[in-house]
Amino acid sequence: MILVRLIVGLVFLLNLYAGDAALVLLAVTIAAIIAAKIPILLGKPLGPFAPIKLNDYGWLSFFHEARAELCLFFSLLAIVIDSGVRVGRRRRWYQSGK
Repeated sequence: MILVRLIVGLVFLLNLYAGDAALVLLAVTIAAIIAAKIPILLGKPLGPFAPIKLNDYGWLSFFHEARAELCLFFSLLAIVIDSGVRVGRRRRWYQSGK
């Protein structure tokens, strides 16, 4: 995952396919939140993902631990929306590039 983040960061710096790169990094960020932060919210393991040892679990601990990932998530979501990436819509081969 670190390699993906580095490559996507390089793509952002070069301003090449920023919307597509943001979509990839958005998927990685969602996976990181599910694997590492949701168990903190629940206070118990989520499948194979166990929570880290903390004094308290719940909403406040979740938001404290996930603040960087949540900022990244909403920033990437704004980039995807602003870049005009069309998710789930394919053009037919006979349609022009409009």
